[in-house]
Amino acid sequence: MTNLITRLLIRNYQNVEDPKVRSAYGKVAGLTGIVTNLLLTVAKLAVGLLSGSIAIVADGVNNLTDSASSVVTMVGFKLASKPADEKHPYGYARIEYISGLIVSIIILVLGVELGRSSFDKIIHPEEVSINAVVLCILAGSILLKLWQYFFYRKMGRAIHSTTLKATATDSLNDVITTSVVLVGSIISYFIGFNLDGYLGMAVAAFIVFSGVQLVKETSSPLLGLAPSKEIVAKMC
Repeated sequence: MTNLITRLLIRNYQNVEDPKVRSAYGKVAGLTGIVTNLLLTVAKLAVGLLSGSIAIVADGVNNLTDSASSVVTMVGFKLASKPADEKHPYGYARIEYISGLIVSIIILVLGVELGRSSFDKIIHPEEVSINAVVLCILAGSILLKLWQYFFYRKMGRAIHSTTLKATATDSLNDVITTSVVLVGSIISYFIGFNLDGYLGMAVAAFIVFSGVQLVKETSSPLLGLAPSKEIVAKMC
C-alpha cells in the first residue's frame, strides 16, 4: 500500500535526495495522517459519548492531537525544502528536526496527561459500557494505527527523516494505548473490577519513556553531531 501511494502521488519518488521530493514525501505523509486521524477522532468521540466512556473520548482526543502533529509535519517539510539564501546559507533543512522535536514533545505531553487521567481513574473509577459497536471501533482503530506505524516508518526510512520516524513511534504508542483501553474494558467487565486506571498508568510510563528518547534523538542534530564514519571516509 505504501509503495502504491508513493508511486501515485510522488513524482520521481526514488530521487529522495531532491529537496522537492522530500517535501512531497512529507506532504503525502502529513495529509494521510490528517485524514486517517480525523476519521478515528470522529468515530471514537461518537462512540465514547454514546457509551459514556471517558477513556474512549480521551483516546479520540489523542487522535485529534495526532492530526495536529501531521500538520506540523507538513509545515516542517515545506519550510525545510526552501533553498538557501543570504541569511541562511546552509538552507532550512534543520527545520525538519525542529518539527520532529515538536512531535516528540507532543508525545511526551500526551504521556504525562494520560498518566494524570489514569491516576484520577484509579481514585475515582468509572463504569465503561462495552458492546459490539465499541469493540469494532476500537479494533478497527488498532488496525489502522498499526498500518500508520508501518507507513510512517517506511516513508521515514526512504528519506531518512527523524520527523516521520517520530510520527511512526507515536502511531505505535496509539496502538498500545487503544489496546489497553480495549483489553482493560473487557477484563473489567468480566471480573467486576475497573483496571483501566492501572493499565493506563503503565502505558503512560511507556509513552513518556518513548517521548524522552525521541526528544534526545531529534534534538541531537540541532546541537551538532560528529559526522559518521562513512562521511569521514568519503572526505579523506
